[in-house]
Amino acid sequence: MQVLLPIIYSVLFCFIIYKWKFFEAHLLSKRTILFLFLFKLSIGILVTWMFTYYYVENDFQKYMTDSNALYAMLFNDTNRFFDIVFSGASAKELHAWTGTFQDIDYNDSRTLILTNTIIRFVSGGNVLVHVFFFCFISFVGLFALYKAFFKYLEIEKQKYLLLLFFIPTVLFWSSGVFKESLLLLGIGVFLYACDFGLRKSYTAQLRILAVLAFVFLLFIKPYVLITLLPGLLVNTWCAYTTTKDIFKKYLLFFSIAFVSVIVFNKLFSEKNIFTTIINKQQKMLATATGGVYLLSKDYFVCVDYSKKEDALIPSITDSVFKIKKGTEFFGWQLGYDDGVPFIKDPNDKLFFKNISDTISYKLIYEIVPSGSLMKPMDLQPNVFSFLKSAPLAFVKTLLIPLTEKQLKKIYYLNSFENTLFILGLLFMFLSINKNSVVHPVFLFSISFALLLFVLIAYTTPLVGALVRLKMPALPFLFFSILLIVNKDYFSVFKKRNNQ
Repeated sequence: MQVLLPIIYSVLFCFIIYKWKFFEAHLLSKRTILFLFLFKLSIGILVTWMFTYYYVENDFQKYMTDSNALYAMLFNDTNRFFDIVFSGASAKELHAWTGTFQDIDYNDSRTLILTNTIIRFVSGGNVLVHVFFFCFISFVGLFALYKAFFKYLEIEKQKYLLLLFFIPTVLFWSSGVFKESLLLLGIGVFLYACDFGLRKSYTAQLRILAVLAFVFLLFIKPYVLITLLPGLLVNTWCAYTTTKDIFKKYLLFFSIAFVSVIVFNKLFSEKNIFTTIINKQQKMLATATGGVYLLSKDYFVCVDYSKKEDALIPSITDSVFKIKKGTEFFGWQLGYDDGVPFIKDPNDKLFFKNISDTISYKLIYEIVPSGSLMKPMDLQPNVFSFLKSAPLAFVKTLLIPLTEKQLKKIYYLNSFENTLFILGLLFMFLSINKNSVVHPVFLFSISFALLLFVLIAYTTPLVGALVRLKMPALPFLFFSILLIVNKDYFSVFKKRNNQ
């Protein structure tokens, strides 16, 4: 049955694709679309194998474990299940649900865990069934993007849009049980429904799709939604007025947004946006540097991973330790919610030394220092620091991992992909179609890619995480290159093929 279930669901999804009118597109036959989906399923199997047997320490395993625990809780302790789901309460058996640092912000891992919990009702716990569901979900999102992009391309360029399905980073990270699969669904459906903000009238179906996708993005990746909104709002403004002087409208809108951020920070200094971004960077840096995380009655602490053998003294059991006097470590003060500990203030980091070695600490988890740690952006909580760093942040995200001296094998494909994108951007500037520069979808795509690239460079000091997080912007960069390149170049290629 474990082998049969994935086969059944793959056939079911193929049948849905074949019969569903949504999967009808110019230049793509049903046979081609089915091939694209089956190819994606094969990549999904490969990705699952890699994260099951090769990269054992990964989020994929945590999400599956938490969803299985939540599923069992529904039948064994129903009241507790609904309390956790609807109030966001913590649970000892759910690790990814709470998050490593128990942020005061919404933990976007919960949407993924809940999705897996729902799929668990029909999967029988078979991991491949979950993978196939996520492949189908992301394929719907990517196909929605394809349909949204398609009508804005000239005939000579439309057939090249098929390459959208083969962008390596997009294909890899959207073919597994990852947030990126859900994210691609949200972005694709949202932009398909609202037509990049250019749609003037909505059917009831499109209106519902747009609202649902908006809410979905809000829960899965709020910062991606934030980077989508500026271009969407300007395009909506243009749709109800005129696209004349659209470039000036983009400049005006971003200038107003820029001033608004400055005013907001002045009025609500305790909620400084720049400080929030820097804090996010520091939390990711703490995770990247690794450590042994332990819990006492009053504190959640971290001991340097490289010093754990000398610093930790075994106590009552294998999971309980005392910290050797004189050891330097850091931590956060704890509070309690119905007996479950939580960090009172994640931003209030405490440093300890020469603490008495009579206190007992329970081992919570260990994080091995990342091998892809890079120097974080040097940021200060003011507008000038962020503006000065923005160009470098964009270039850093665009080039990573090409700039790394000791490149891991897993990043070779990403480096090849980056090289193609850089060549594509150069080709775009050399053969630019001036009329396309003021195209509303081009400006939308470029503004989204710029904002997302800069934001993730500000917050992410890890090569691996940065490669993964920039995935949503890559289809828009690809489309921008395709849109703006002069159509005469495609005519030349067509003539050569016909000769």
